[in-house]
Amino acid sequence: MVIPKVSIVVPVYNVKFYLKRCINSILCQTMREIEVILVDDGSTDDSVQICHEYACEDDRVKVFHQKKQGVSAARNQGIQMAVGKWLMFVDADDWLENNAVEILYRTAVEAGCEIVCATNYEHERRSRAVIRLNKDEQGVYIVERKLGVLIGAAIGCPTGKINMRTVWGKLYKKSIVRREGHFPLTLERGEDNIFNLYAIRYAQKIYVLDVPLYHYCKARPDSIMKTPCLDQQGFSQRYYAEVYQFLKRFQLYKKLQFYYRYSIIRDVMELARRHGEHVRNRMDLREAALQVKLLSGDALHKEAIILTRVSSLPGRKEKLALWILKRQMYRTIILIFACQAGQRRALRRL
Repeated sequence: MVIPKVSIVVPVYNVKFYLKRCINSILCQTMREIEVILVDDGSTDDSVQICHEYACEDDRVKVFHQKKQGVSAARNQGIQMAVGKWLMFVDADDWLENNAVEILYRTAVEAGCEIVCATNYEHERRSRAVIRLNKDEQGVYIVERKLGVLIGAAIGCPTGKINMRTVWGKLYKKSIVRREGHFPLTLERGEDNIFNLYAIRYAQKIYVLDVPLYHYCKARPDSIMKTPCLDQQGFSQRYYAEVYQFLKRFQLYKKLQFYYRYSIIRDVMELARRHGEHVRNRMDLREAALQVKLLSGDALHKEAIILTRVSSLPGRKEKLALWILKRQMYRTIILIFACQAGQRRALRRL
């Protein structure tokens, strides 16, 4: 029996059309010393049968079951069951390049890093894009020296193209994850960000590779990332409470409060962008403006909008958006995002 060096955790929930592609991409890795931990989160389709078929064929595959609790609970169980000294997370509708684990593991060992991040391919419908980094974004990051950049990237600030908002496409040393590594059960989205905050804080060195090793599928229609968040205000409150708790606990709030507020403001901008993409008539515009007004008006977002100076934001578009939000011109910001989304034909009817 192969002693695993890397444990790969795959949460499984009703993914029968994608699961075989995912598992095949893991089992055909050039590095053989792996285990595949499939955590079934109460699937009601043929996913469970597929998992057990692979477990019967390859002793590196282990299957665990739980009642439906969500992806965070499934990953947490996978962490607890992992035998390898290194951890990876793969979503069941995504897949790996066949040398992904070998490259990540070799880089981690040679560079003496606790986390290695690779770039990825993004698949949407029939198109494929590759994410690439600038030269100055690659290489070793000493966490204490680059803490602002790394934490900012994890909570959603565009401090560069480094992707610290997801756990896929990365290799983690299990010792830093086990110190406090868990995905928060209170969040339906953003759980990767919180996980990475703690992983970053307990790491000493992180290596960033400009090598696409992970295939991220954006096209799945029933993905939670495609599902609108009906309670955006409630979600934001829960998410930023987790971020605030982290910053306060490690005495980082004073040092990193700009990134915290910047992320909150981008939360409003993202809501406006999503609504702007779907404006078709005056009723849509009125409803979109109301949603942005409600989110901007709660205490958390209102404070960030008031206290952040327009000149402190990096891009012209973001400076303009904040200037508009400060003046509570909610229809204006929706119209701007609608124009950017190519909705000019619909806007002529308004």
